[in-house]
Amino acid sequence: MVFLEAITIQESIITDRLIGYLSRPTASNPISKNKYGQWPSLHKLIQCWRSEVSNASQADSCKDLIDATEEWRITRNMAVHAIVRSDPGQPTQSIDDFLEKAREAAEQGEYLAKEVTNWCRKEKKKTASNL
Repeated sequence: MVFLEAITIQESIITDRLIGYLSRPTASNPISKNKYGQWPSLHKLIQCWRSEVSNASQADSCKDLIDATEEWRITRNMAVHAIVRSDPGQPTQSIDDFLEKAREAAEQGEYLAKEVTNWCRKEKKKTASNL
């Protein structure tokens, strides 16, 4: 279960960095919490991120990072839900297959959490130097 814990922490890091970037006052359309006090889902954050950078000069420099984060989000969902779900009438996934997919998602998530953090840090520095 260590892989699931890692994936959960990685998602939290990525989500936190994207919320910080997308909720800044200088964002083209700053995000906020909904009426229930919740931030948008990771899926929605990635959509907002893509939209935000498509309006800016950094679109080419982070398109691959955004795409990789979206792919990882899908992999993360499959890894987290695969342990308990199967299609009706179908057997659940083997433990070995589940663990391998979870390991791969955790490794990719570690890389992406670092890359998203670095990208957001660079963007924050750019914004600070432009003020």
